[in-house]
Amino acid sequence: MEKYAYIVLNFEKFWKRLCNQNRAGKSAHAFVRRGVMGPKKAKQLFFYVTHPHKEIKGYADFVERVSGNAKDLWESLGHESLLNSYDEYNSFLQ
Repeated sequence: MEKYAYIVLNFEKFWKRLCNQNRAGKSAHAFVRRGVMGPKKAKQLFFYVTHPHKEIKGYADFVERVSGNAKDLWESLGHESLLNSYDEYNSFLQ
């Protein structure tokens, strides 16, 4: 049986937001990728915090990859993201 995993590079500020959301009881998250395509199939996501830790800090179950129009994606999944507003989302994508 093949096993699939994907490493998500993450800035410390987004890692901290994820941890805060988990502590608040939020268990589903949407991750926004720019440029590099995320996985189509995976079982686990590993979160590598790039600076200053430079190590894998956690993991999550992979559910699905969704792609499409940025505005439509924000309206349907923005509440699950680590970004605080549509403006921050647009800035991140630029």
